Amino acid sequence: MGLAYDYARVAAIALVSFVIAVFLGYYLATHRRAEAVGVPLTLALAALPAPAYFPLLFLATSAALYRALGGLANELYVVSLGFVSTFYYIFYSYWMGLKALPHEVNEVMDNLNMGFFTRLRRVLLPGTMPYIVTGLTSTIDSAWGGLMIGEYWPQIAGDRTLEVTHGVLKIMDVATTRAT
Repeated sequence: MGLAYDYARVAAIALVSFVIAVFLGYYLATHRRAEAVGVPLTLALAALPAPAYFPLLFLATSAALYRALGGLANELYVVSLGFVSTFYYIFYSYWMGLKALPHEVNEVMDNLNMGFFTRLRRVLLPGTMPYIVTGLTSTIDSAWGGLMIGEYWPQIAGDRTLEVTHGVLKIMDVATTRAT
């Protein structure tokens, strides 16, 4: 049962990462000024390991989230940790795929007055598929690492512990902590 929860968490992380990457990647690839700031900023944030700053985010938001969501806040934190530690794989891969498309493809789409979703369905997603597969593979693989850290994190902020109720990785983390 715990493995099913972990698969659901990884699927949620991958799906949200993919959707954000498709829209944000396209926006940045088609807006040079935003790209000049957005891509380096994303890469700089990705260079920081999530466990280095996540306890600060937890500390800053935990009181409000626990009041609003109760025990579901733990799930949100775990999925968020998995997301911030892996999102950039699919984002960067998709963005690179868009940049690799010949400029003439964009001109043809403009000349045909294709809307965004038509471009996406007929040209952009098929044209960037190798990049998407590579990015999603890395995102999914790395999401497991984010779950390993987040499902059971003793003393994440002072005496507070981040812990979910179900998950195979939580079971392994608890067993490891008790063995040491």
